[in-house]
Amino acid sequence: AFLTVEEGAIMGGAGSAVAECLLNGGRSVAMRILGLPDQFIEQGEAKEWLAELGLDAAGIESAARALLDGLAPGAGAGVVSD
Repeated sequence: AFLTVEEGAIMGGAGSAVAECLLNGGRSVAMRILGLPDQFIEQGEAKEWLAELGLDAAGIESAARALLDGLAPGAGAGVVSD
């Protein structure tokens, strides 16, 4: 399983490159991509926005646990971006 995290846009970002590399290599793995959505982000304290977007420690932990929970037998593999 792969979990990528970036403080940049998901579209065209590092997570997208990892997913593309894995898929082009014929690998099907569970993956979650965390990053900034392709939309305007209001101004504010970085700490608050990271939490709002799930990019703080708690959000990353939650995404990792959900990804690992999805690895149960029969859960399948796929790429999810937030």
